[in-house]
Formats: sequence, structure tokens, C-alpha cells
Amino acid sequence: MKKLAKTILLLLAIGVMTGTYSCSDDVTPGLDPNIFCDENLCSTNSDLKKQCVDAFNECMQNNPDLNDDECAATALLICKI
Repeated sequence: MKKLAKTILLLLAIGVMTGTYSCSDDVTPGLDPNIFCDENLCSTNSDLKKQCVDAFNECMQNNPDLNDDECAATALLICKI
């Protein structure tokens, strides 16, 4: 039950971050997954970082209708769980 609550809170936090990021005026096009995938567990585990980068790239390639920040939020779940 704790893991479910933690996952729900994590998803809510990512939703807030995504909303905040998408509403900012200084958004730069083209996020670099090598930079934002260097957080939490991914900063100390190269395999997780690679999975995060790959997840972002696959999301961008397979979902042309999504914004890069939506794919980044999805990829960052790998670093948080």
C-alpha cells in the first residue's frame, strides 16, 4: 500500500512539474535526455540512465503529437522508481 501511495504522489508531482514547465515563457526547444536523465537513481546507475534516455527517444519517435516535456516526464519515472 505504501508503494502505491508513493507512486501516486510521484505521478502527481510529475504532473505539477510538467504543467509548470509547459506554462513557462522561457521554454527552450529540444530537451537533452542526457542532462535531465541524470537525476535520482539514474545519476548513480548508468543502466537506468540509458533506459531513461532510450525511453525519451522512443517516446519522441513513436508519439509525434506529444511535447518533449511529456516524454521527459514519462522517461523520468525510470529514475524515480
